[in-house]
Amino acid sequence: FPCPSAPETFAKCENNTKVWDCLQGAATSTVAGAELATSSPLKYGKFEASIQYAGMDGVISSFFLWKPGSETSTVYWNELDFEKDGITRNGDCKLQLNLINGMPGPKGHEEHVDLSQICTAFHTYAFEWTPDYVAWSVDGVEVRRETGWNVEEFNLNAGNGLQLRLNVWPGDSNFGGTFSEDDLPVYQYIDWIRYSSYSGPGSFHWEWQEDFSSGSMPSGWYGGDWTSP
Repeated sequence: FPCPSAPETFAKCENNTKVWDCLQGAATSTVAGAELATSSPLKYGKFEASIQYAGMDGVISSFFLWKPGSETSTVYWNELDFEKDGITRNGDCKLQLNLINGMPGPKGHEEHVDLSQICTAFHTYAFEWTPDYVAWSVDGVEVRRETGWNVEEFNLNAGNGLQLRLNVWPGDSNFGGTFSEDDLPVYQYIDWIRYSSYSGPGSFHWEWQEDFSSGSMPSGWYGGDWTSP
């Protein structure tokens, strides 16, 4: 990822000339995940992405907001997730929504939503993170909303804000399903990402959109170089 990053026959993006791949240079024997993140944190707003998640059991594929350092015991954990975390018995990909917090964390508040074709078609996923609520939506339809003390505490500890991140990585039977190297390669496709700042109750102001139209890392972004969880 981003889109289309793998087979030349893939033609589901708005701009089929996009060819940038986070795993450029990886050998055919490489088993590795990839992560893409904004360099600077953002506080409050609407965070949107057009994504086709990785359609393989045992692989986590996600779009999330993250406060750097949350994985350490001395930093309050702030994380909001859309995560494809496995395959159902009928072959559909599972989508989990999560608000993770705590000091130390992680203290998860996960919910699964019943959506099909998240790994076979592009959909628009959006967080609305505001001083009063967090909402998750898919293709413009709200599928979860959190208010109250969890959100208040989350916001009090969010500091300067959260990074926008996307990743794909091998899971296991405890989280993600049954991973098999024989099923690789697998891809998460990203067509575009958009950020709109919060400008008051029910209002957001468009700030920027990244279309990944160049052949190199976009300005203001970087790739992860750490070990998968």
